[in-house]
Amino acid sequence: ASSLADITGLSNWDTAKNRFLGYTFYKTAITNVDALATGKNNNPNIWNTGNVVSLYCTFNFSSSLTDITGLSNWDTAKVWEMTWFLARTSITNLDALESNKNNNPNIWNTGNVTDMRYIFYECVSLTDITKISNWDVSNSNDFYRMFQNVPSTTTSGFSFTNRAGTISSDGTYVPSS
Repeated sequence: ASSLADITGLSNWDTAKNRFLGYTFYKTAITNVDALATGKNNNPNIWNTGNVVSLYCTFNFSSSLTDITGLSNWDTAKVWEMTWFLARTSITNLDALESNKNNNPNIWNTGNVTDMRYIFYECVSLTDITKISNWDVSNSNDFYRMFQNVPSTTTSGFSFTNRAGTISSDGTYVPSS
């Protein structure tokens, strides 16, 4: 799918029963994910991610991807794996991944995620990661190279609110306790 650049035709997909989105947009040429916005045309099943448990490699190697705004209302409350989720993309910020938007506790709820390895691996264009500081990472046990090759000016001083820590030189998030 390396030549896939336009996903607007997917904007009305009923994904309410999907459990796995792994590799869905792996190595594509998409630049944005606006078509993946939840609940278009007042249909709650359009890009409903409430049953998804794995986002493994969903956008990995989609190096043209710069805008993830379309993901801003994804329900991730059941997700337990996010390994390589947005690795090697050209995103500049993580604003769309802020949890609890519009007082909806399921929006970017990461409380069940146990594996966060390589999520933002080689996202060299990232300039702001502050919006994910409120992610619940209390059940996560693997942050290996989560931020590898993300500019140190972006990761310097970053910590998750509910599980303080630091980012090591290889991009691994190291919880303090």
